Amino acid sequence: MGRKWIVYLFAALCLFVCQACSDNTKKVQGEACQTNTECLSGNCALVNGAQICTNGSTTNACTPGATQSCACVGGTSGAQTCNADGQSWGVCQCVTGGCTQGATQSCACAGGTSGVQTCNSGQWGSCQCNDTKTACTPGATQSCVCAGGASGSQTCNSDGQSWGTCQCGGANVCTPNATQACTCTSGGTGTQTCSADGKAWGACQQCSTGSGKPDGQGPCTKAGEATECQGGFCLDFSDGTTYCTRKCNLTCGAEYTCAPYDTADGDHVCYKIPANGKAAGEACQRSSECASAICLTTKVCSQRCDTGTSCPSGFDCVSAGSKLKLCLAQNSGGTCKTAEIQALNTCLGNCGGDVLCEDKCFVSELSEACRTCYVQVAQCGQQNNCTPLQTPTCCTSLRKPCFGY
Repeated sequence: MGRKWIVYLFAALCLFVCQACSDNTKKVQGEACQTNTECLSGNCALVNGAQICTNGSTTNACTPGATQSCACVGGTSGAQTCNADGQSWGVCQCVTGGCTQGATQSCACAGGTSGVQTCNSGQWGSCQCNDTKTACTPGATQSCVCAGGASGSQTCNSDGQSWGTCQCGGANVCTPNATQACTCTSGGTGTQTCSADGKAWGACQQCSTGSGKPDGQGPCTKAGEATECQGGFCLDFSDGTTYCTRKCNLTCGAEYTCAPYDTADGDHVCYKIPANGKAAGEACQRSSECASAICLTTKVCSQRCDTGTSCPSGFDCVSAGSKLKLCLAQNSGGTCKTAEIQALNTCLGNCGGDVLCEDKCFVSELSEACRTCYVQVAQCGQQNNCTPLQTPTCCTSLRKPCFGY
């Protein structure tokens, strides 16, 4: 009996020792774990954000489907999801994209303006651009034409969508012909020139930012002018010369002149002043030969006279549309004589923009025949999207009999 008891005692001792050896491989309370089987207590739990062995009863290590942040190689953060059995967390999913979730950065929009893009799942989203077009920089000023041809000043409205009314008279706001830096509607910087009477700063020209080439640079094409040129216009001359330019009102700054562009809405753009450019009355073949950039279809240089500049001897200041007056030879005329057009201009200049007054001028100063052909030529130009005075092929059959050129 004693011998058998000794054998049982020895066997129990061996079993206890073997069990202890096996338990020595288990993790104790407080050690990091991933599954319950790793812990001596059989319980791996998430405590204060850390997954460790505890002395509690066996429970899930995490809630199935739950997520938590985890550390990726390089110090970035990822996310891991609790497995379906709740016994462990899945592999840390690390984003390999080039940005941090929710971060933002500036980006380039069409036309050279700036937008914003946001990081989503490690990738930058599409560029969000403000496509609202502005006509001018809020608070900026430029010259404008007052009744009688004098220069005034107008200020861009706060929304940048339009210019305010022309303010005539008052003290000088700048030194005549001086230049200064200005902010363009595209957001870039340019220069503007003070009007000859010192009443206002001209439009901001020669802007330095934005997509495409700056004013005066080429080559460019009419078809691609919107993207090829910062100012949105490409001048294409008959001798093959091309360069980029932009709209203007009265002035363009040094080495440029503001002259009509071939559109029905009366746009004016900045032209380079050619070296030794020809004066009004001199023969020309193309506008690039004239100092004013205006070569009439009669192959004679002209010049604007709606900016306060007087016409040379032998020329009269004649209306060539709602936004333009040109110097034309006094011997020109067809159904409408030069004297009639000159009288009309004087009458319109005294109306101050009053539509009813202007209508009366057309009746009082023009003969019925002149009035009829005048309207026909104007309508023809609008319908064909051309400017009769500037384009040889624009409404020729109506223009020549009416005005003689």
